[in-house]
Amino acid sequence: MRTSNVFFVGTSAEVEHHVRPVSDALKVRIVDAGEIVSLAKAGDVAMFFSEHFDRFRQSITELKQKNVATVYMVDGILEWRNAWENRSDEVACPFAMRPVLSHKVACIGENQARVLNGWGNDGKTEIVGVPRFDRYINRKSPAASPKKHDRFRLLVMTAKTPAFTDSQWATVRQAIADCKTYADANVDSVEIIWRLTGGLDEHVGVENSTSDLTGMQLHDQLNEIDAVLSTPSTAVVESMLCGKPTALLNYFDCPSYLNLPWNVRHASQLATVVEQLKQPDDRKLHFQNQQLQQILYRESLASDRLVALVRSMQELAVAQVASGQALSFPPNLLPMPVASPLRFDSRIMFPSAPEFSETDLLETQTQLAHSRRHVDHLNFRIRELEAELKQAHQIFDEIHEHPIAGPIVRIRERVLATLQNIRPKVHPDSSS
Repeated sequence: MRTSNVFFVGTSAEVEHHVRPVSDALKVRIVDAGEIVSLAKAGDVAMFFSEHFDRFRQSITELKQKNVATVYMVDGILEWRNAWENRSDEVACPFAMRPVLSHKVACIGENQARVLNGWGNDGKTEIVGVPRFDRYINRKSPAASPKKHDRFRLLVMTAKTPAFTDSQWATVRQAIADCKTYADANVDSVEIIWRLTGGLDEHVGVENSTSDLTGMQLHDQLNEIDAVLSTPSTAVVESMLCGKPTALLNYFDCPSYLNLPWNVRHASQLATVVEQLKQPDDRKLHFQNQQLQQILYRESLASDRLVALVRSMQELAVAQVASGQALSFPPNLLPMPVASPLRFDSRIMFPSAPEFSETDLLETQTQLAHSRRHVDHLNFRIRELEAELKQAHQIFDEIHEHPIAGPIVRIRERVLATLQNIRPKVHPDSSS
C-alpha cells in the first residue's frame, strides 16, 4: 500500500504560520493552488485554510474528483458580516461554507461546529481547536502579571479585514475615531496601544503598532497590556486565552457569533466599559471564560488532534482507493470532546455573603446544623400561631352569627367604617 502525502494549499506567506505546528509530524508540503491538482494523487490529503476564493474552490472540486481527501482547516471565528453581508461584486464566494466543499472541516470549537452543522455540514465537522494557539495550552486560567507601567494600557485592535462594504468601512472608521477622541480626553489615565488595519491608523492620525499579522507580534503585545478592545476578530479569542479582560468594539447592527461580557456599541459606552475593564468584575471574567470554553477547544493540543484527523483520513483514503471506492468519511473521526465544567468559586462570585468565605469546614457545618435546628423551631412556632389564629377566626365567626352579640358587632363595624371615611374639612384661610 503506497504512502499518502499531505499538502497544505496556498502560498508560503498565507499558510506557513498555520501549518508550522503540524508540519514535521505530517511532513506537510506547501503547494500553490495552481499546482495542487497536478501534484496530488488519489489517497493523498490536501488541507486548505480558505474556501472563499475560486482558486481554492476549483482545486477542491477537482481534487475530490481525483479521490484526494480534502480538509478545510478553519483558523478563526465566524463573522456575520463576512458570511451574510458582502458586496454584490465581492470576489469571494457569497455561499462559502454553506456547505463546506471539503470532505472534512476542522472547527476551532463547539460553537463553530454547531453553527456549521446548521449550515448543512452534518458529518463533516470535527472539533480540533487552533494549532497555533497550543502555546497557551497550559494557561487555561492565567494569573494576572504585575503591572510594569503606571497608566492603564488598553490595546485597541481591528480584524485583518475589519469591513466588507463601503457602509461598514464608514462605521468602523467612526468607531476608531471615537476611540481616538476618548484617548485624547483621558491621556493621563489611559495609554492606548493601536493595532489597526486597513489604513485606519492614518485615518484617525495615530501611531500604529502593527507590523505582523501572523499572530507572533500580538502574542508579545498581549503580555504588555492590561485589557483589549477589538472589532470582531480571532484576536479576541487570543486575548481571552491570555487572560485579558476583553471588550468587543461592535458598532455594526448585526448578530455576533461572539458573546462577550463587555461590549461597546456606541461612543457613549466607551468610558463606562473602559472603567469596568480597569477593575473587571469577577463574575464577568467567569462568564468570559465560559464563553471561551465554548468558542475554542483546548482540552488537549489542537495540533495533536489535527494530526490524528489527517492520519485517519489518510488511512481511510488509501484503503478506499485500493478497493476502487469513491472517498467517503464517517462523522466524528475524532472522539467528541468532553470539557470539564469551569470551576465556580462562590467566595469570589458572592463576596457580600460571608458564609462562602468560611475556611473552617467543621465550624461551618456546626453553624449550618444550628441554623437548620433554629429554622425547625421557627416553623413549629409558626404552625402554633397559625392554629391559634384559625381558632380566633372560628370564635369571631361564632360571635358574628350570635343572635344577640352578632348585631352589636356588625353595628360596631359599620360605625368604625363610617368614622374612617369622615375627613375633617379645613377652611383654606384657617390656621392651626
